[in-house]
Amino acid sequence: MQEQTRNDLQRLTARILRISLFFLILALPFFLIASWRIYVAGFMLGTIVSTYNMILTARRTIQITETILSGSKRLRTSGMLIRFATIALGVMLVVRFPETFDLIAFVIGLLLTHIIMVVDGLFHLQ
Repeated sequence: MQEQTRNDLQRLTARILRISLFFLILALPFFLIASWRIYVAGFMLGTIVSTYNMILTARRTIQITETILSGSKRLRTSGMLIRFATIALGVMLVVRFPETFDLIAFVIGLLLTHIIMVVDGLFHLQ
């Protein structure tokens, strides 16, 4: 049971990572269009932060699951704090460099991984 749960989560993480990278690669040609550069840069920054947070969450979930199933003591984590800090760092970059990044595009990029997870879950219902 433990190994299957771990494999399922790793497959899900890999699928979401591939789709996120696909969107990042798809955004690269639009970055070359001067009038869209600020929006694409914000979107790409948000997507990178969101994907990083998803990878952190998956890794922590695997660690916590293994700890619980092995009967060990509770694992202390600071996962939520780290995820908030990465988002705050992204927002600070957007606010510090408004000529480079668009805030709305950054927020859309942050939501991209969550939207991918929902759509992926709908397509892989068992």
